[in-house]
Amino acid sequence: CLDATATPTTTSTRRACLHRRSDSMTGVAPIKKEYLLQAPVVATAAPASNGGPESKLAATAESAAPAASAPSEGDAPPRKRARGMNKSRPQYRPTSTVKLCSRIVEGRVCTYGDACKFSHDIDAFVAVRPPDLDGLCPIYSLKGYCRFGPTCRFSGTHGSSNMPPESEGEVWETNELPRELPNRLRKHQYDFAKADNIAERVLADIQEQQQLERERARVGRADDIADTTAPEGSARTSEIEANDESGSTKPEIHARERKKVDFRGKTYLAPLTTVGNLPFRRVCKDFGVDITCGEMAMATNLLQAQSSEWALLRRHKCEDVFGVQLAGNAVAAMGRAAQLIEETCDVDFIDINMGCPIDVVCNRGCGAGLALKPTRVQGIVRTM
Repeated sequence: CLDATATPTTTSTRRACLHRRSDSMTGVAPIKKEYLLQAPVVATAAPASNGGPESKLAATAESAAPAASAPSEGDAPPRKRARGMNKSRPQYRPTSTVKLCSRIVEGRVCTYGDACKFSHDIDAFVAVRPPDLDGLCPIYSLKGYCRFGPTCRFSGTHGSSNMPPESEGEVWETNELPRELPNRLRKHQYDFAKADNIAERVLADIQEQQQLERERARVGRADDIADTTAPEGSARTSEIEANDESGSTKPEIHARERKKVDFRGKTYLAPLTTVGNLPFRRVCKDFGVDITCGEMAMATNLLQAQSSEWALLRRHKCEDVFGVQLAGNAVAAMGRAAQLIEETCDVDFIDINMGCPIDVVCNRGCGAGLALKPTRVQGIVRTM
């Protein structure tokens, strides 16, 4: 019954048809012979055969078997797939086995001394490092000092005068991760009492509002409930205002916190993940951008002191109006991140991400997923 147009009419014909169908694999539809293609023949050193189709298939199987069973060279682990669109681009990966101490690289004295787990031998590092690139070091040519020291790819042009200045002088970039901050965050020694107190009050107020709305929906008499709960609500409001005036839980407001950014008539460079880094923003400033904003940073990663996440907060001196964008889904975490940025960084405003469509971000309730939860958005905004 390979022919779809054939219709069995007798019992013997039906039995023969079922017998032929049973020979085929389950779940595989038979193909007419005129549509079948012969397998390619691979030349091998096998003895001559009669050239039939059976011998051709056997030769093909014998030639493919060694290739499939042959082990890889040195049983090396599989290589990771190259990321990005240009897979053939040259990629530089440092292969040095000597890891220098960051303080020694900058030309300073290491506070750990002999107990430091990194190497202090610059000569050993130079012996295994890759050769320098052609050209002059742009940082050394501009400032007269390169903080990357022997690890710079243009270290041969530094000369012997590459020593850190006694004073910091003009600051070109700010909002770098402080050295002592990672240990304080990881050991839970950073004081987040200000953000925690505000988050606790905001969450309690939101829960009270939700309870009142549920009562109104259950009874169905909004006016009566509003009349009966007005004194209690007024007392609650007076209590909150009294606490605010007393300053017991309200944070101290600095002068720059009251500064309002005027967006009217100005060009705003929106946050661009993986694109809107500091060099890109500097180029845009040369083209007339007024307000710039850093890339999206995850609040939880900032609280964990991840250096890659803190690099998104860096600000150049040419960015006169600069803001950062935070992504998160927890009221307490967003409040803590806002307090941390306010106390350790120099920013003019903080933007909350509620439009990122990436699945990894949305599945965690951040980005576009946060826009679906107005109550949580209210808590985050009020806490920050």
